Amino acid sequence: MKKNPVNQKLLKIFVIILIAAMTLLYCIGSFAYVFAETKSRSGIELGATAGCIYVEEFDGILWGHSENKQYNPASMTKLLTCLIAVENLDMKKKVTITSKDISLTGNYPYLQAGEEITVENLMHLALITSNNEAANALALEVSKNITDFSELMNKKASEIGCTDSKFGNPTGLNDPMNRSTAYDMALITEAAMANSIVAEICAKSTYELPSTNKHESKTLENTNLFLSGGEFKNTAGKKVKVKKIKEVYGGKTGTTVSGRATMSVAAEINGLHVIAVIYNSTIEERYNDIRKLISYAKTNVTPYEAFKKGHKFSEKAKIKGGAETRVSGIAAGSGMINLPEGASASLVSYEVTYIEDLTAPIAEGQKIGEVNVYTSDDLVKTVDVISASAIEVGWFPSKIGISNLQTVIICLSLFLIATMAITVLILRVRNMKRAAALRKQKINEIARKRLEREQDVKRREWPY
Repeated sequence: MKKNPVNQKLLKIFVIILIAAMTLLYCIGSFAYVFAETKSRSGIELGATAGCIYVEEFDGILWGHSENKQYNPASMTKLLTCLIAVENLDMKKKVTITSKDISLTGNYPYLQAGEEITVENLMHLALITSNNEAANALALEVSKNITDFSELMNKKASEIGCTDSKFGNPTGLNDPMNRSTAYDMALITEAAMANSIVAEICAKSTYELPSTNKHESKTLENTNLFLSGGEFKNTAGKKVKVKKIKEVYGGKTGTTVSGRATMSVAAEINGLHVIAVIYNSTIEERYNDIRKLISYAKTNVTPYEAFKKGHKFSEKAKIKGGAETRVSGIAAGSGMINLPEGASASLVSYEVTYIEDLTAPIAEGQKIGEVNVYTSDDLVKTVDVISASAIEVGWFPSKIGISNLQTVIICLSLFLIATMAITVLILRVRNMKRAAALRKQKINEIARKRLEREQDVKRREWPY
């Protein structure tokens, strides 16, 4: 029987269509899985390619996406610049602006050469309106040149705890040397907001800049529109309104020369200090991104304090060669954690581990161990444990684990024992002498009586 060529052709077409459909379904399924996995991991859809929510009291990330990936921090850099400036300069000191201060590539200067302005007002310009020459002037007032100041920036960033940041200038103007991460910028923002002067300036939605020898007084408006609400122009020149977020009390915006937007804000949520950071967003999406992070924090922050900062733990650390053999440990920070959704506080526990072979001297406040906080069996936080008191080097017996107090007690005990032994010995000798004297007296008395009897016999001339 002959095969129908038409049927064979239809069969081939059907098989091809079937294979193509199965391939398409597989690809769609794989894409959906990857998308669902990514969405599940990030939890928030942002215009930014990196960001994080950092909670100071938790000492960690509540939410993060590519939070350890390096980007240009742009003008968020000025938070670090101003933190260093306030730690090294007198706020009332007058600075004379030089041509070096305003000669910045890609900058639109406001200050003029020869202008006299205080450090305090340079800080306001740098933090409120993101003025580049103000940041540059502060850096040159602290150090002789930008290279030296950059070294200070990197040193300070390292002290703060940043491990993936490098700064090459104080302004944040596009520079291959300027690189940071969302996590590191959260730490920098935390440190900046911990400084009362920087925090106070960052909290101002407006500031009346006093007149100088080159400028009339001027009202500065903060680029952080969450402080009071406002509007900005998008890339199309259209005005976009931004609503105030009452919880926000500081932060800093940044924009790269390529038009990518960054931002870091500090907010108080449920009594906690929360920092939201985004990198590599768009001008249009920057405020929406931050608003989403703040909203997420409001919904997902459930604080629980396992122990307070300064809490003294019942178990003590062992000390070798010390005036005391044990010392109390206290928590260097709070045991505040975020309870997972639906979790009970009864699942929270902590465990103290002291450093082995702790040897005197121990300074008060010296780290002597760590306390790990767990939710069920999951480690969620580690806090340093520090010495509650200073422990000096002990006397010789401390080498075998005997404290000075124990040495004193032992010596007193031995002294008392020796005193008692000597007293008993003296009493025994005295009693023995008294007994011997009594025996002698008795013998003498017997001898005397015998002598008297013999004499009496002789006197009476008795034969017996």
